[in-house]
Formats: sequence, C-alpha cells, structure tokens
Amino acid sequence: MKKIIYLLFIAVSMEACNKGSEKFPLQTQLNDDVDLLVLLEDFPLDSFYGKSYQGGLIFYLKSNGTGMVAGTEDLSASATWGCGGETIDGADEKLIGYGKSNTDSIISQCLDIYSAAWICSNNNANGYSDWYLPNLNELREMRTKLHQHGYGSFSPFYYWSSTEGEEFNSAYYQLFDDGTYTKGSKTNGFHVRAIRNF
Repeated sequence: MKKIIYLLFIAVSMEACNKGSEKFPLQTQLNDDVDLLVLLEDFPLDSFYGKSYQGGLIFYLKSNGTGMVAGTEDLSASATWGCGGETIDGADEKLIGYGKSNTDSIISQCLDIYSAAWICSNNNANGYSDWYLPNLNELREMRTKLHQHGYGSFSPFYYWSSTEGEEFNSAYYQLFDDGTYTKGSKTNGFHVRAIRNF
C-alpha cells in the first residue's frame, strides 16, 4: 500500500514539474491559464499564432507575454467605415499598438452606430467587451499570422482598418486574398473583424 501511495505521489509530482513543458500541448496549457512567460520559455513564438486565448485567436505576441487576439468570426460583411464627409482627429495611426486609440477617436467624434468602429467597440464576444477595429498594420499582421495559415475563417475579400486616409473621406482597407492594401471612400461596404489586447 505504501508503495502505491509513493508511486502516485511521484506521478503527481512529475505532472506538476512537466506543466509548462512540451509534454503538454500548448493549447491545453493556454486553456489552463498557464502563465504566458512560462510557455514562451518552452514553445517557439510561431507556435502561439492561431491558438485560442482570451476570447480570440492569437496573432501578435511579444516576449513580455502581452499581445493581441482576433475575434473568431467577422462582425459584418458589408459595414461602412462611417463618418463620411468628416475628418477624425487621432484616427490616422498605422503602427501596431494604436488600433485601440484610432477606434476610441472614431467613436468619440462620430455617432454612426453602424460604422465598423462602433460595431467592434460594442462587441461582447466570448465574454469580453474591450474589442476594437484593428489599424492597418494590425490588420496586415492578422492576415499574415492567421489567414495565410488557415486560421480564423477569414473572407478573401476586403477588410476595414481603423486607419483614416490622408485624402478627404478616405480610410485604409486590405484585400485578404493577396494582401494588397489601399484607401478609398468611407462609404464602401467591407468585412469587419474585431481584435483585443491581452
């Protein structure tokens, strides 16, 4: 009897020690809320992309354990950028990390509740309410890390970014099929996919 108890103790101890190692699948450990900094010591960065985490699919991850997830489905297939004929102060950022500030600027200056930014900011998918419309480079990262590897069920067509264009009444969007991006009229109807930070 003592031998059985001892063996059980050893087995449990080994399992605890192996938690955070490659002996447990990454997705299982993410589901169990194992600290990302621990997981980053054992798994290559590329292995995190497309994994489910905190309401979405990981597409951006930094070495400090912070990053971004994309929603698991489109919120619209034909939303306008909105605010046609208006220029939004503070919504022209393209660098990763500024999509949230773009979105905040849009919804604070434009009351178009059917716009891409409003749809994202009012999303409550998977128990989270801090979603926003990605800016241009965040959108490009989503295509590279998720769509090109078959994650996320993205459309091959155009997606809005939260980045306003330099020309009057324009905003940036990206074609997910071949990755080209451009800017055009805010009245165009395109796909919308929300993201959030973790």
